[in-house]
Amino acid sequence: MRLRTMLTSLGFQVTAAFAAVVLLFALASVYYLGAFQRQLAYDSVVEIAGRLELTAQQIRTRAMNYKQNAPRDYPTYYRDLNLYYQDLMVDIETFDQVIDTFMKGDFRGDMRGLLPWIRPRVGADVDAAIAALERVWEAYRRDLITAIGP
Repeated sequence: MRLRTMLTSLGFQVTAAFAAVVLLFALASVYYLGAFQRQLAYDSVVEIAGRLELTAQQIRTRAMNYKQNAPRDYPTYYRDLNLYYQDLMVDIETFDQVIDTFMKGDFRGDMRGLLPWIRPRVGADVDAAIAALERVWEAYRRDLITAIGP
């Protein structure tokens, strides 16, 4: 009888309702923290991919400029080595670093203001795209270095 009285008391009902609201809020917070983590990871991937796209555009623009202004003699050839070749090597290094970041899957270095306990994760589809990107880059890089020569 005492249990029934306690269950029907106003104090118990208010406390139970408050506990249910707190539990619901905690579960919603955990869910949204996971969604926040996924969004941070995707934002980071998009930002890094944007850097790759910009670097690829720079390589293309420099190649077009070089083709339009091809060296006619040795002095201009050596000038071009100083201008174009060093920039191309910097772009290749940028690609290598970004691809390495993608392959490691650790985007924390590229994410500003990230709490130390958040570890971004990406899905299997992003992992597959990253693996394809690495294969394409390796083939392109190999062919580019072969075309440039020593």
